[in-house]
Amino acid sequence: MTDDPDGTLIEFRAMTHALLLEGNKNEELKIDFMIPEVNLDRFIRAHLSKQKGCDGYLGKLDLATLDPVLADLLHRVQGRMNNTLGLAGSQTLGGAQLPPIHFDYIHVSDLTPNAHVFQHEGFSFIVLTLPMVALVLNLSIRLGQSQRVVSLLNISAGGTEGNSLSSLLFEMLLNFFVSHEYAHLFLQHGGTQNLGAANVWTEFVENSGGENLYAQAQELDADAFAATVVLNYFLQRRAALPFLFQGNDQDEILMTSFLLGTMASFCAFWFKNQTASISVWKATHPPPHVRLTNLVRTCAAWCDENGSVPIGLFSAEKLLGLFDAAVEYIPLAARPSWDLLMTYLETPDGSEYQRQLFDHFTEIRQKRAQTLS
Repeated sequence: MTDDPDGTLIEFRAMTHALLLEGNKNEELKIDFMIPEVNLDRFIRAHLSKQKGCDGYLGKLDLATLDPVLADLLHRVQGRMNNTLGLAGSQTLGGAQLPPIHFDYIHVSDLTPNAHVFQHEGFSFIVLTLPMVALVLNLSIRLGQSQRVVSLLNISAGGTEGNSLSSLLFEMLLNFFVSHEYAHLFLQHGGTQNLGAANVWTEFVENSGGENLYAQAQELDADAFAATVVLNYFLQRRAALPFLFQGNDQDEILMTSFLLGTMASFCAFWFKNQTASISVWKATHPPPHVRLTNLVRTCAAWCDENGSVPIGLFSAEKLLGLFDAAVEYIPLAARPSWDLLMTYLETPDGSEYQRQLFDHFTEIRQKRAQTLS
């Protein structure tokens, strides 16, 4: 590993070894790497690396070049993601056919966290840069080792239990971010209908200089979709992790873990992708506080529909406790811009911004419902 002064890339070996032991060791990976991997590597080198902000992209990540323990962990996660995407199918919500979907990692020469969706040579690709995966892994480990988090979840943790929690958070968060990218395809957001060599959906891009409320509303739409995917998988179909949940309400701990993990990740990504100089009206993504508001509403609605978690989990007191724990993961250098953002959102102009943004979000969902009815 290279030196990493801001903590994005960490020394993985000891920590990922512990996480790997918590994984499904006997799981069979049903994935054919050959064709998609070759096509992906060619596309990154010939096209994606020429995109603005992607000049540090070197090609498809060769897991064999990583520490063996980290490589094994990412290999297992990749297999589970590709199996899940295969089950999801290659059809949009509107019925359009997509090429088979393949999830993979990008090798980069810098510390840029990013995600992309594109189509090439008969495949739809969802790819994350290694620094983005590292950021999620680093955050999951820190959360799993936090006594404050353990207290909020009302579990006993330390040693094996802490590793179990870190493993759960890592899989939850990576599943959320991959599902978010898949949502742009499935929901046919602007720019994804005809993806090709010259058309790549890039998750984190520089400010375009104009108002981007509709694009931000699509990000909220993708967040809501991804949250539903994660909740359906972890709270409805996945077997319990008994080491964590003995004597506790499994669904409540899973929901709390998901909320806390996503809150913390949005806060962590603030440092990488926002500056105080970018107006919220012009940014490509809504600020974390707004995304969290939308996420909580989505999770509460899901619980109300499925009768899974007591509504008390979404009380102001409980949510404030999770939020206070999450903001600890904003790097110190980003705190001033975060404080400016929070102050702005409480102004009349900030309230108007939020009103218009959620109006766009509601409009997108209503139009889709009318189209499908």
